[in-house]
Amino acid sequence: MRGSDATTCRRLLVCALCALLCVAALPTGVVGQPDGSSDDGTVAIDYRYEHTGDPGTVRVTAEATVPANVTELSVELPSNASDVRAADFGGDGDTLEWERDGGDGSRRIELSYRVAVNETDDGSLEDVSTREWALFNWRGTDLRVGYAHTGTDPGVTERAVVPERAGVAGETYVYLGPYSTRSRTVNGETIRLVVPRAANGSTDATATLDALATAARDLRVDAGRERLTAFVAPAPIEATGRFSRAGDGGARDMYVSASARLNTPDSAWLHEFTHSRQAYETDESMAWFDDASAEYYGALLTYRQGRISEAAFAEYVRAERERDAVLAEAGAGDASYFKGMRVLAALDATIRERSDGRRSLEDVLRRMNRHEGTVSYADFARFVAWAAGEPLDEWLDTYVRGEAAPEVDVGPLTAGATVEPADPNASANLVEAVRTAPPTGWALFLAGAALALATTVTLRRRRG
Repeated sequence: MRGSDATTCRRLLVCALCALLCVAALPTGVVGQPDGSSDDGTVAIDYRYEHTGDPGTVRVTAEATVPANVTELSVELPSNASDVRAADFGGDGDTLEWERDGGDGSRRIELSYRVAVNETDDGSLEDVSTREWALFNWRGTDLRVGYAHTGTDPGVTERAVVPERAGVAGETYVYLGPYSTRSRTVNGETIRLVVPRAANGSTDATATLDALATAARDLRVDAGRERLTAFVAPAPIEATGRFSRAGDGGARDMYVSASARLNTPDSAWLHEFTHSRQAYETDESMAWFDDASAEYYGALLTYRQGRISEAAFAEYVRAERERDAVLAEAGAGDASYFKGMRVLAALDATIRERSDGRRSLEDVLRRMNRHEGTVSYADFARFVAWAAGEPLDEWLDTYVRGEAAPEVDVGPLTAGATVEPADPNASANLVEAVRTAPPTGWALFLAGAALALATTVTLRRRRG
């Protein structure tokens, strides 16, 4: 190798080593929202979670920023808390007290405790901590906070954080343990898929992210978020899927069983995704609509993506189960999934026919999301009349308030081309990746590029 070539390679290798040293020197942080340690005038509580390795439990450290106008703080521990460490607090039992001892600035105080997270719902295990990992609803492990204040009521804000690379904290769910993530950005919304190492081999991460991103492009009902975090839930979690509306309005969480399939009309992935497009609140007479629409669009979006046949879609939405139920009185029971889905499929077809294909049930859902206040049955009937171009009150009274079940003509629902699963914003994703790349990502990229270039120069000279 010539002297100048050797010098070039040495310089490139030095650059690579410097970049790697930069990676080592970068500080660790938290996964989730920006640091909330500054005093913003609220009682701000960070819940920091650690995996203990003991099945069934995790350790929580609650760090509270108490603003200057708060003079006393009381916290009620979760009912299953143990091993409590609370040097900043007085009192004993389930309720601890803190009193300001002078000074007029904000204070940082903390306590920690161990809490059980294994939970079941209707006999199905839905939150779990194993020896290797944990996935749970952190809002079941938080504190009940009371305070005395002067001046304006400060209110309370809460968030979950975990050490960087130790897991992922969302608006509702926390995962602790080894994992990988993949993201897509669609119409300004980042969809992040969290895949625990325990789920590797059971979930096709690329196909799953394709399905969610394509659904986000396809079902546009004015309810897009800034962020949707989707966790893959490995065994022994038995729940098919969960979605939560808790937390910041710009972000939502969901999880779906690692055993869930994409090419089935009862797609848990697209059912839970549809819940993320529901930005309304209903009264009791419309409670059935949440799961009915999630089940219906779960099947319809799966069909549109070419993952099931028209025959499979038709057979599914023509469900006979619970066909005699009165939806307006059924609340959120099984009838919502079955008869509710059937009614919405028939209603969607009817709206499309009456409007000559100009509108559909999506327009009704969009109006529900835009509605200020609670959506009642009367509101729903009005939105349906607008979409169809004529009142359908008798139709709705027959099938929503009555025991009859409609026939479902899937022709209007399946007309037109299906939407192929694909990355809907490939170029936008590249720009977003560059814009949001963390310092560690840039350092690793530069190190890799420098090493690759140095190796290439060396090989070329040797071959020459």
